[in-house]
Amino acid sequence: YDGDDIVLLAKYNLKVGRNYYNFNSTYSNLYTSSDTGYGLQDSTMRGEVNGESLWNGVVAFSYTNYWYDGSALKAKYGSAWNTNNIYDIDYTTAPDFSTTCDNSTNCYYTNGYSIAYYVEQYKNTLLGSNYGAPIKDARLLTYAEATDSSIGCDGSNGACPTTGFIANTSFWLGSAYITYGVWSVYSDGEFGDCSWYRDSNFGVRPVITISKSNI
Repeated sequence: YDGDDIVLLAKYNLKVGRNYYNFNSTYSNLYTSSDTGYGLQDSTMRGEVNGESLWNGVVAFSYTNYWYDGSALKAKYGSAWNTNNIYDIDYTTAPDFSTTCDNSTNCYYTNGYSIAYYVEQYKNTLLGSNYGAPIKDARLLTYAEATDSSIGCDGSNGACPTTGFIANTSFWLGSAYITYGVWSVYSDGEFGDCSWYRDSNFGVRPVITISKSNI
């Protein structure tokens, strides 16, 4: 609860991006708008899961580390690497999946793509009349929220609780660890950073805000 609002983390990742065969480092299906449930939460979209050969709904965080000015965090994102939110709706262009990858796990998209594209699409879908109470906002979970007592991740020890809801999926947060890393949670409870261009492990798990008056 946040004043007159309720802030909620999605239970699962969104049905977007690709699925990835981790045993031979190849991509399989690319989810599209023709797929049932595209862009919405899906219990099979869990990203990297230990012991499973197919990781569903994985995406890169962005096409570049746009939050870095060459020497430090850009002023628009504040001054502290861990706690500030680098989720930025200025980067909402759809990714061009025809881009050639430099190897099987790293793809560099050059058309302004970032994870914000999927979150904004989710927000617009929920604003439709068929999904109940209208939402006020959609974004990604921040490092500060993940390490709050209500969720209980520990950045110093690199771990999140494995009981409860937080380790349902492997997903990106909206906070930068440092120049080339973005905070992320693994489905086994590991909590750390990963390179922004890595597109084989993590999915999109939005945070939404709704008004209490709409409940």
